[in-house]
Amino acid sequence: MNVEENFNFKCIRCGNCCNDPNTIVNLSYSDLLRIKEGLDLDLNELLEIVGFYIFNEYLDENAKKRLVTPPIKTERGNSYIGLLKDKIGKCIFYDSINKKCKIYRLRPNFCQTFPFTFQSREKSKELDLLITNKGKEYCRGLTEDAPLINRAKWLKLGNRVLKDLEDNVKLIREWELLIKKKEIKPSAKEYLRLIIEFGKRKEIQKKSSN
Repeated sequence: MNVEENFNFKCIRCGNCCNDPNTIVNLSYSDLLRIKEGLDLDLNELLEIVGFYIFNEYLDENAKKRLVTPPIKTERGNSYIGLLKDKIGKCIFYDSINKKCKIYRLRPNFCQTFPFTFQSREKSKELDLLITNKGKEYCRGLTEDAPLINRAKWLKLGNRVLKDLEDNVKLIREWELLIKKKEIKPSAKEYLRLIIEFGKRKEIQKKSSN
């Protein structure tokens, strides 16, 4: 991935990113809460749209970074959380007939930022905007005749997403500590329950700080 000052890009809703069977749409805790609240899902219904992906083969560090969120311990082993796919590898929320996302306004950070990713500079902490390898591979919105992106707007999104990922790591650490203390048994359902409780705590903290 190469750092550039600006890019020509406009999403044309081609659906390539939604239909790629090899792409996992990683979910952070805030993604899950946004979808839960937006679709008015209970815990069991939320469980039905989330995939807990286990990789049998060894994943090197680069592969792990591409998955964005770290794995969590479940009853089946270490799992990566993402939106569920259908039998042919298409996102369950992609409408093939109308060629659009059924939950566009609720879509995960992964989808909001595609085909870009963000990298923080160690010294200045400023963000660099980069095109992902997946984006280079099949994003049809990255063309020379596409309009220049609003870089400031994308970097603002990047800062929000990175902060969200930091909070997500804190939640996973809390999960691991609960397991270590044997206060909870690792399972997909219990992890989603913890996310819901985590969201309630953050909402209380937000209201108390206002």
